[in-house]
Amino acid sequence: MKSNQFYCLKSPTGKIAILNLAVGGNLERAIEKFKVLNFDPVEVFPITKEELPKDREFRNAWTLNASKRVVHDIDKAKRIVKDRLRSEREDEFAKLDVEITRALAQGDVQRTAEIENKRQKLRDVTTHPAIENATTIEALKGIVLSELVK
Repeated sequence: MKSNQFYCLKSPTGKIAILNLAVGGNLERAIEKFKVLNFDPVEVFPITKEELPKDREFRNAWTLNASKRVVHDIDKAKRIVKDRLRSEREDEFAKLDVEITRALAQGDVQRTAEIENKRQKLRDVTTHPAIENATTIEALKGIVLSELVK
């Protein structure tokens, strides 16, 4: 029994997409659907499922190396982690905003300073050395907001 065929599509900007074409599917028609999504590939070539990274957490950091192998772009993966942390810290900022408002209203200078220190730690998470010094996807996977703001 035949199985689906996978194709790697590369855009002019270097982004890649993986096309999972059903048995008997029309490749040209499938590529046209990508063009509708503003993804106009300049290169299309077959790829096996086994050649794709197993982990999809950093799927948007996939790129092609010189050998046309799908690999992770560590700088893109770092940006993904930073974006995730920015999103996660929004709730924490909201809680601290309420706390600092109360502390200011009560004139509690010490508590205000403590809260501002926590807020600064949240601001600094995107420049944390754990992110900047990461050289592997596995290292980036281990980065969580709660650990960075201790």
